[in-house]
Parts: sequence; structure tokens; C-alpha cells
Amino acid sequence: MTYPKPYRPQQPEDLSPTAPMVYVHEDKVWEYKCIQCNLAQGQPPSSAELNHLGKDGWELSTMITHGNMLYCYLKRLTD
Repeated sequence: MTYPKPYRPQQPEDLSPTAPMVYVHEDKVWEYKCIQCNLAQGQPPSSAELNHLGKDGWELSTMITHGNMLYCYLKRLTD
């Protein structure tokens, strides 16, 4: 049995970059926060609460549910 060859786009002869390279020499350090809510006993964080955290530099990274529990993971760059 024969299979077709995989598609490989043609490469231009000149492979020089078209945009300048940017090198970052400082390491980023993140701070993390977890907010836990029992959805059987209350509501998830409101938009106002999340906006307040956002003004403090927190970024909502992910939300996970497990049973009645809601876990909100946030991160922000440290100074």
C-alpha cells in the first residue's frame, strides 16, 4: 500500500528574518492567588469583585469546578 507524500510548502531561498529580533534578558516573576467558592452556599465572584482584583493587577487565569466548589486562579507580575 502506498501513501501520498506529506505536503511541504516550498521555502524561499532567502530565509533572512523580515522582523527584528527582540531579546528579553529579565526574568518575569509571577504571584498567584486562588479564590475558592462553595457554589452550594453562595454565588461565584461578581464582575465588580473581579474588576476590583483587575485594578490591583490580578489577571484571571482559569476557573475550575469540582463538585460544588469553584476555584478561580489569578496571577500578576511582581515588582
